[in-house]
Amino acid sequence: MFQSSKEARGTSDNIISIKNLTKEIFKVQNIVIYILSFFISMVSIRNEVLPFGLAIIAACLGTEIPIFMVFCFSGISTLIFQGVNGFGVFFFTSLIYFLSIIISKPKYSLEERNEIVKTGGKLFFACFIVSLINNIRGSFLVYNLFMGTIVSCLTYSFYKIFVNGIVVLRDFGNKKAYTLEELIGCAIIIGIASLAFSKFNILGINVSNCIIIFLILVLGWKNGMLLGGVSGITVGLAVGMVGDGSLIQIAAFAVSGILAGFLNRFGKLGVIIGFILGNSILTYLYSGNIETIIHFREIFIASIGLLFVPTTVKLDLEDLIGNTKLISDEGEYRLESNGEVKHKLNVVAEAINEITKKFTSIEEEVSIETIRNEFVEILESNFEDKKNNIFYDEIYKNLDGIDNDIFLVLQQKDSILEEDIKEIFRIHNNFIVDQYEYIKDDLSELISIINKSYKMNNIDNAKKEEKQIQNTKIVNELENVKNIITDVVKDTEEKRKPEVRKIEQEIGIVLNKKNFPVNGVRYRKIENGKLVIDLKLDFSEDLRQREKIVNISDTISKILAKKVVFQKDKKSSNNDIYIQTYSTEDKFSVQVGMAKITKDDSNFSGDSNLQLKLDDGKFLLAISDGMGTGLDARETSGSVLKVLKNFLVAGFEKEKTIELINSGLNLGLNEEMYSSLDLAILDLYEGSLYSIKNGCSNTYIKNKKNIKILKSEQMPLGIVNEISLSEQVIKFQDGDIIVLASDGVVESKDITKNDWLEEFLKNSSTNNVQKLADLILAEAIDNSYGMAHDDMTVIVAKVMKKK
Repeated sequence: MFQSSKEARGTSDNIISIKNLTKEIFKVQNIVIYILSFFISMVSIRNEVLPFGLAIIAACLGTEIPIFMVFCFSGISTLIFQGVNGFGVFFFTSLIYFLSIIISKPKYSLEERNEIVKTGGKLFFACFIVSLINNIRGSFLVYNLFMGTIVSCLTYSFYKIFVNGIVVLRDFGNKKAYTLEELIGCAIIIGIASLAFSKFNILGINVSNCIIIFLILVLGWKNGMLLGGVSGITVGLAVGMVGDGSLIQIAAFAVSGILAGFLNRFGKLGVIIGFILGNSILTYLYSGNIETIIHFREIFIASIGLLFVPTTVKLDLEDLIGNTKLISDEGEYRLESNGEVKHKLNVVAEAINEITKKFTSIEEEVSIETIRNEFVEILESNFEDKKNNIFYDEIYKNLDGIDNDIFLVLQQKDSILEEDIKEIFRIHNNFIVDQYEYIKDDLSELISIINKSYKMNNIDNAKKEEKQIQNTKIVNELENVKNIITDVVKDTEEKRKPEVRKIEQEIGIVLNKKNFPVNGVRYRKIENGKLVIDLKLDFSEDLRQREKIVNISDTISKILAKKVVFQKDKKSSNNDIYIQTYSTEDKFSVQVGMAKITKDDSNFSGDSNLQLKLDDGKFLLAISDGMGTGLDARETSGSVLKVLKNFLVAGFEKEKTIELINSGLNLGLNEEMYSSLDLAILDLYEGSLYSIKNGCSNTYIKNKKNIKILKSEQMPLGIVNEISLSEQVIKFQDGDIIVLASDGVVESKDITKNDWLEEFLKNSSTNNVQKLADLILAEAIDNSYGMAHDDMTVIVAKVMKKK
């Protein structure tokens, strides 16, 4: 899109990309993953099934961890410990898996989740095809076909476990808290890898058991009874399925983990005592004696390891709710320790940091001496190629400080005249006699260059002063941005009208009478008329049952006289806070597909894109195209969408958010930073498309053969100080297809003649959003003679009216 004028940008990008790739490959966390992949590939289920090496490769690909080294380590381990036949199955399954990814591009997650690249289905397909080929080679047996399906399902299941668990290893040291699924998944990965040592005994101590016990102790110590018990059960089951563990041994891990977590309030010693106690109780109940099922010496070794774990290690569960406080059923409402407000404060802080880290500090006022020196440099530069001018030596070499005296005259008069020059030279004992024509010409040339240089210097200084004024203004805006939070709190307080409190109280009372333990209700009506109801409940797994949820939604629907449906629920790690969210039903649903490619000679795409469902039920689509291509463009566009996402998710207005982003880009003093923004918000409740376009290509809305085009008439973000925002609002119809594309796609063909994408959409017959995105991208590449001349991104969305 916007091409950089830096001559060595391409070479610089390549050097940066190699350094970044090398740094990523040899990160400590990734090296740990390589080692675990080696050990995990040694393990098989009952010496027959080998799902783990394939699952760990797919998990790394799904979480965008470099897989080359993982593949090498897993392949070498399989060849050494599983033999040629085992390696053959591993290699051909991997080959089919990779080919299926190349042939059919995998989908990317539309939400924030660990599985970024969705390849689980392709892994299942590859495993099934290899098992089918092996079955066809011999006598065909239904049993073998059945077992092949089971093996494929196992591989897929462990892939799902690994893709959540591996992020703990990837982000260890950077992330402070993890979800329950992540911590359990990580424990299972390490537990299975430890089985590589299951046949190693040192003085009768099983190394594998020591590692597994150590894992359960650590998780119980850090997170209490919940994670201690869950880790004991899940790791025990996984290890029991793989190894030769008995049901009683699995139960021992579970009970010991629960008691270890229960006694974590007494520190590491309490955890150790709890594990020993749980193992002893189960052993006594099972066999009637006190000899432990899990050998005491293995618990002792694991306990010694626990004592050496630093207390600063972060393996805490994420608090999914925060400290959100809802109103009580009596109608009270308090904002103290409100989790939502805290979240918005954090978002603001992160956004300010994201913006200001790109910029330099504000300079102090420029001195007269500095301005004079800059003028002298400009004058000497402009006079550099005037060697034939009789005054060359005096000016270019600034003999006797003549240039400085010229500047003083210019400061007084703004321009210099012939008599002024003669007087300055006379003071320096240089008398100008202009009786010759060539002297007059050289003098006129000198005066012209002096006045031109002074004007250039004034323009440069005016630009710097204007930049400083703008910088001061924006820094003040960033300092005052916390006032947004105050406004949010004030708005929230003002909206707690008596009729709202009455509805909240009624919902709470009715649900409590129906034996639903409601401790608080929050009722709100957002700007499009949609109603959102949050219920704070005493947690019980029964509340997540379908019939319970339907009963609650039907009850609220009767109270509000509007159809209300379940939207989501959130639960804190210790079950203290459990919230269910209901809302009036959307009138439309949406499907989204995306396709993208990087410019052929670039290692980084300057395009960034976003597809996200907001908390109020609206769906956000966005493409940002940074200036030029490569890493700098990627960082700019990525920063734009990161701030946009954080603010909109937190509930801030899109106009204020975009203005803040534009101010941030304008704040850069050392280099220009531009970025287009193509923002589309789909209101699925009222059936409207809200489009804001700055410096981007067209948006296309297709309904059958009719194409409506939304054009951008505004400048990209970062070019002007005061950004102009023009929001277009379109009512969409059932079956509308909405297409957003970066400039690289639209400009792949000369658009001054005709809009090729409009014609393409008119002639396209497919309604499959992913297929249409892929077809548009393929056509754009064909327009460029088979090469991507620019970064290209396409997002296709289809809205459908609910029956």
